[in-house]
Amino acid sequence: KDLDFTPNAAARNIHGGARIALIYTNPSSSNLANYLMGAFRQGAVGGCQLHAEPATLADPVEGLKKLVAAGFDAIVLPPPLCDSDAVFGLLERKGVQALSFATAELRPDRSAVIINDFEGARMMTQHLLELGHRDIAFLQGDPAHSPANRREAGFRQTMAEAGLQVNPQRIAPGYFTYRAGLQAARNLLESSDRPTAVFAANDDMAAAVAAVAHGLGLAIPDELSIAGFDDTPV
Repeated sequence: KDLDFTPNAAARNIHGGARIALIYTNPSSSNLANYLMGAFRQGAVGGCQLHAEPATLADPVEGLKKLVAAGFDAIVLPPPLCDSDAVFGLLERKGVQALSFATAELRPDRSAVIINDFEGARMMTQHLLELGHRDIAFLQGDPAHSPANRREAGFRQTMAEAGLQVNPQRIAPGYFTYRAGLQAARNLLESSDRPTAVFAANDDMAAAVAAVAHGLGLAIPDELSIAGFDDTPV
């Protein structure tokens, strides 16, 4: 008390290897379990300490300041944090290593784990076209997430290359959530003028489309084809 001493969290954990924080933004995502378990398994191999933390989306910089003060060596950032210059600027100034997870905006000075969202969407759209579909609806992901925009771009370009115009009424917001996917699916399917196929930008929304279709008595795939993205267990 006389010396105004407080323990240094980073120093206390030097003996335990690197300390890495895993940020997650959507606790109900079917991807979250794979994201966390993959990290924890590799963490055990590498001998590092992992800490899972929900994102403070209202003010992400302030939320990350707490992790920096806690002495973490590195932070794994999912969308939309991994696309934020303010977030990366803070971590660079503090000397904390940052990793972009599932970004679609590659930077030469930033480490990232990615997939080709554009090409994946192209392949799925092409598959639906090869099945004979021409009236294909698309459920958008969260517009704040760069992968959502790349997936939609892949869908639109493939439709254009096939000489097909995308009807604006066939594009529905889904925000990558099951709940939003339910409403989007109702808007698309509760009508006699419905598409023959729905391509959802992630599997949670595709599952929502299937639930609505079953509720309406539509046979899958005889009356409606449904496609997702991510290959999650659901």
